[in-house]
Amino acid sequence: MKERADIMPTALVSEGRKLHGAGSGNGGNGHGVRESGNSKARPREEDDSILVLQEIMRLVDASKEGHLSERGKATVCNGVHREMIQCVNEMLDAILLPIGEGNRILAQISGGKIDELITQTYKGDHEKMKIAVNNVAVVVQGLQRELARLADAAKGGQLSERGKHDLFKGAYAEIVRGVNGVLDAVIAPLNVAANYVDRISKGDIPAKITDTYNGDFNTIKSNLNTCIDAVNSLVSDAGLLVKAAVDGRLSTRADASKHQGDYRNVIIYFDRPTQQRILLKLANCLLPGGFMFVGHAETLHDMDLPLTPVAPALYRRIDGGD
Repeated sequence: MKERADIMPTALVSEGRKLHGAGSGNGGNGHGVRESGNSKARPREEDDSILVLQEIMRLVDASKEGHLSERGKATVCNGVHREMIQCVNEMLDAILLPIGEGNRILAQISGGKIDELITQTYKGDHEKMKIAVNNVAVVVQGLQRELARLADAAKGGQLSERGKHDLFKGAYAEIVRGVNGVLDAVIAPLNVAANYVDRISKGDIPAKITDTYNGDFNTIKSNLNTCIDAVNSLVSDAGLLVKAAVDGRLSTRADASKHQGDYRNVIIYFDRPTQQRILLKLANCLLPGGFMFVGHAETLHDMDLPLTPVAPALYRRIDGGD
C-alpha cells in the first residue's frame, strides 16, 4: 500500500507538469510557468495540483485508519483538479458502498436478524460478494427452520424425528448432527423407561436395567429398578399369602416392613371380596358340622359364608355350602 501511495503523487506531479507544459521545450522555466503568456494563472494551477496531492494523501491515511466514509474535498480546487478529486470520490463509492452494505447485512446476521438480503444489483467482484453474503443469510434461515421443525416434532411427541443434516454443508451440517446427537442421548433412555413402564402396567415385569447411564438418567434407571423390585416383592408375598390361606394357615403374614406406601397396605389387608372368596373355598372343604379356627384379630362378620360362630375365633360349617 505504501509503495502505491508513493507512486501515486509522483504520477500526478508528472501529469500536472505536463498539463502546465513544464519541460516541453517551449521555454518553460521548469515550474509550470512559461516565459510569456498568462503567467499569473500558472501558480494557481500549480497550487491546485499540490492540493489534489494533499487530499489524496489525506484519503490514503483515512483508509489506513479504517475511516472508509471519508471523501475528498473537491471544492478546494477548480477545473480539472476538482474533477480529479471527484473521480477519486466516485471510485471510492464504487468500491466501498457495496462493501458497506455487505457489512450491514453481516452485522444483522451476527445479531440474530436473518430476514434481510442484499437486493442491489452489482457487477463483477461486488456481485460475487453480494451472493456470498446473501448465501450466509439463506443458510442460517434454513438452519433456523430445521431446528424449529425438530422443536415442533418434539412438542408433538414425535421423538424419533431427527434433523436433515444432508441439507447443509460443513459446519452447518455438523450443527444439525450435533442436535441429533443430543436428541439421541436424551430420548434413548426415555424410550427404555417408557417401554419398562408399559410392560409393568401390563403385568409383564421385566428384569432390572443393567445398562450404564449418567446423571438424571441414572436416577430414572434406579427408580425403575426400585419399582421392579417392589412389584416383584409384592407379587411374591401376595402369592405366599394366598397359598397360606388356601392351606388354612390364616395366621400367616408377610413381612410388611419390606414394602412401602400402598404396597404395604396391599400386603396387610386383602380387600373383603378377596377374603370372602378365599374363606368360601376353605369352608367348602369342611364337612357339615366341621369347625374353622381363625386368628383372634380376624372377623367373618357380614360375609356370606356357610359358617356360624360358636366361640371367639371358632366357626362351624352349616348346611348351604357347596
